[in-house]
Amino acid sequence: TDTAQTGQAASASKGQQATQSAAISGGDESQQADVLWQQAQSAFESGDWQAAETLLLNLQSIAPGYRTSEVKESLYTIYVNLAAAKDQTGELELALTYVDKALELHPDETALREARELAVDYLDVLTYSGADFEREIEMLESLYVRNPGYRDVTERLRQAHIDLGEKLADE
Repeated sequence: TDTAQTGQAASASKGQQATQSAAISGGDESQQADVLWQQAQSAFESGDWQAAETLLLNLQSIAPGYRTSEVKESLYTIYVNLAAAKDQTGELELALTYVDKALELHPDETALREARELAVDYLDVLTYSGADFEREIEMLESLYVRNPGYRDVTERLRQAHIDLGEKLADE
């Protein structure tokens, strides 16, 4: 976690430095936009999604009409990659935030929308885990039908059945 936080701080610092150098070096808006775009592309190509996002958002605020479709596509890719990274580290709520940003740019992206629905439903299951076994089982079964390999749905469903059986046996 410390390594991830250090990486995030370094990314934010790079993005801020890049923005500052663009603002200082370019006298006019067009030059600033070109510099920000080049820096964003460099960050993008190196997989520094956080810095690339910061640079592109700064670019949009300085020059809203600059390479509009390219900036939009780059931001979409950045948000999808940030969502995947957060998902991999177990930060599902934050991953959903990035998925939502990506969907704002591409609202008709069905695969991403379906992945979002699975994640939201999975988070809902966690609220019932251990508290309401019947509801937990119902929700897990729904997830299982849609995607049996999603996260630990199979194991959670098995455990919820066991827990419900033990609860009923104790009554």
